[in-house]
Amino acid sequence: VLAQVVSTVELSAEQHRSITQKVQQMTEANQVELETSLDPELIGGVIIKIGSQVLDASIRGQLRRMNNAMTSLS
Repeated sequence: VLAQVVSTVELSAEQHRSITQKVQQMTEANQVELETSLDPELIGGVIIKIGSQVLDASIRGQLRRMNNAMTSLS
C-alpha cells in the first residue's frame, strides 16, 4: 500500500519506521511504501494520506480544528 506523508522536516529513520508500522496496522498490508514530501506551513507534525483516507496530525490541522470549534460556539 502507498502512503503519502507530508511533514515540516525530513523524517528520521525511527519516524519512518514508526509511521510504516502504524500504516501496516491500520491497513493490514504486508508491504507499505512511504512517499514523503515537505511542507513548512504545517508548523509541525505530519499528514498521512492512504488512498482516500487522510490522517491530519499537524499543528496547522489542530489549530484549524480549534478555530472551527470556537467559531461554532459563537
